[in-house]
Amino acid sequence: TEDPDQDKSLSDILHDEVAVELDIINGPLARAQLVHLSAEHHVFIFTAHHMICDGGSVDVVIRDLGVSYGAMMAGQQPRLEPVQSIIDYTAAEQVWRTTDEAEQVRRFWLDTYTDGLPTISLPTDRPRLNERKPEGARLDVEVPKELTAELRAMARRENVSFVTLLFAAWSLQMSRLAQTDDMVIGLPTAGQSARSMP
Repeated sequence: TEDPDQDKSLSDILHDEVAVELDIINGPLARAQLVHLSAEHHVFIFTAHHMICDGGSVDVVIRDLGVSYGAMMAGQQPRLEPVQSIIDYTAAEQVWRTTDEAEQVRRFWLDTYTDGLPTISLPTDRPRLNERKPEGARLDVEVPKELTAELRAMARRENVSFVTLLFAAWSLQMSRLAQTDDMVIGLPTAGQSARSMP
């Protein structure tokens, strides 16, 4: 907003919201609140546990909220797209797994990594542990808006997604640091685009 007091108030509300854990035993697993900042300015805050709302689900929630709000403002009933059932997705995935295509995909990856996944050696400030442990750290770096805009423009020019561009840059950096072209980098995805479903 243009009002520093409103900005501070909203920042405090957001800080308080993320500080309250979601109770996975007793629920609720999602919360929502509408913050009234002025007659013309409201902020809707939606918090949900990842157990029930992943990235793809958030897109659906935001889309449906937008459609519902627009319809209500026009005095109409919202017409929402039918919800895709995880049961339907699972059934479609099970059918696909019995196809020749699925077998070719499975065979390709098994043959590619018959000897296991390659381990890369990165320059570190301490020796690599022999035993893999889940502990780690996180370093947040704010990328300037100008650089982000340039990267997004580059992705459009190359006809790739922004995530694909960043993934390629990360892969190149890891390759340079490890001094190898033979490495495997995983990228977690929702994985819910079953072949026979939209």
